[in-house]
Amino acid sequence: MLVREEYLTKSKNITLRLSLKDLKGIKEKSKELGIPYQTIISTLIHQYVDGKVKL
Repeated sequence: MLVREEYLTKSKNITLRLSLKDLKGIKEKSKELGIPYQTIISTLIHQYVDGKVKL
């Protein structure tokens, strides 16, 4: 069984379809924050999985 830290260090490339409006919005936020847009998407998914963000 993997410990949490080992599991979080592994990553997998995926293909994800987003609306152009959403992608544009994420990219604008990334420029404001100085963070790559992929990092924002990954962080949001991680927070959702951890129960910190609800749909």
